[in-house]
Amino acid sequence: MNAWLMAAALGLLAAWPLVAAGSLIGLLAERLTRSPRVRELAWGAAFVLPLLFFLLVMGERLAEMLAPTPSAGNAVHVSVTLGTLTLTSPSAPGVFEALLTRPETVWVALAVLSLSLAGAVARVSVWFAGRQRLAHVVHRAKPLSPLASGRVRTLVSEEIDRPMLAGVRDPAILIPAEAARTLDSDGLRLIGLHELAHLRRGDNLRRPLEEALLGLFWLTPPIGFVRAQMAAAMEEACDDQALRGADEALRRVYARTLVETLRLGAGPEHAPAFIGANRRSRLMRMNSILNPAHPARSSTIVALGAVVAALAAVAGLSANAAVAAADGAQSQPPAKPTFAYSSLIKSPIWVSQPKGEDFGTNFPAKALAAGIEGRSKMSCRVKSNGTLTACRVVSETPQGQGFGAAELKLAQKFRMQSTTADGRPVSGGTVMIPILWKAVG
Repeated sequence: MNAWLMAAALGLLAAWPLVAAGSLIGLLAERLTRSPRVRELAWGAAFVLPLLFFLLVMGERLAEMLAPTPSAGNAVHVSVTLGTLTLTSPSAPGVFEALLTRPETVWVALAVLSLSLAGAVARVSVWFAGRQRLAHVVHRAKPLSPLASGRVRTLVSEEIDRPMLAGVRDPAILIPAEAARTLDSDGLRLIGLHELAHLRRGDNLRRPLEEALLGLFWLTPPIGFVRAQMAAAMEEACDDQALRGADEALRRVYARTLVETLRLGAGPEHAPAFIGANRRSRLMRMNSILNPAHPARSSTIVALGAVVAALAAVAGLSANAAVAAADGAQSQPPAKPTFAYSSLIKSPIWVSQPKGEDFGTNFPAKALAAGIEGRSKMSCRVKSNGTLTACRVVSETPQGQGFGAAELKLAQKFRMQSTTADGRPVSGGTVMIPILWKAVG
């Protein structure tokens, strides 16, 4: 359970560096091209990157849990060398490993996960309440002549302050009553084309997912900036679709229509709206309307795609490492800062050791399935009865495959005679146990 908790918390906290890296991708796209679609995709990739990492972490954890556990019937050969002493004062674990094994870290991880889930529920609940209010507005609105397509209802309402697309199963274009009274037919038709672009793109469908993501990662406030940049590029992309093939005169009409709708005030958005969210995005939209951008060059798209792919690959590798760290935190007892014992055991006499089926059962399932060999070494303190305690992983190759954690599970199977071959007592001594893990067949 702790491994799941630690993995989830690490996946959520990793949003900070991932959002920072994703923001660089978005800013790079802003520098390289004015194409709204390419910029929207770049900011969209930055927006979903934390979720991708979180899902990769939890997926890795689930894959490990579902992987078949090797049984005694599997052909697993393990070569073991016991009782080799290689150092006198093992070094303390690293800061990160020590932090993961502290008891209070579990409570911190639980708090991070609980707050994140609560944020997701709260954010979606607020959005849903807004949608319910909007549904009542739609019910009370009056019909208007279709602006752009007879398949989508056009309604006019005194209760809204901006044009918007409302509904999913039965979508409708809502027009503020003041806009219907003051805008000419060309302006209203262009508004309809803009909202239809939102509908064709499915923007009304993805809005609740965006809200849930913002809530889940509310402990990483910069994700709000990324979402705002993505939304601004989205509005420009809808403008681009609405004005496809338009001449300069029609573009000026569209710009005047946007300016007119800005007089209608601003409140929280619960649906894709015509005017956008902030002053900077509106200025950028105005520039894009009057001076349409050229399509992005292929080299720009390839370069941005390569950066996104590289970042996704790094996220995948980091997810594997996070799961390995969480597993280690579950298997490893809290580490003390230093270990130094006066009695060093060089020639232990083993009374009992793990049997072949013990090694087979604990062989890391993921490594076994991939045919990966490994080495691990643990350091243990010996009790007066010859059993081992305070075991910790000293080395593990390759990292992240679970060989160290697997050896720790075998520690309870080892027991040595109370004295060594040269007659020295083992109580309080330290022993190093290296294991070569090799699966055959």
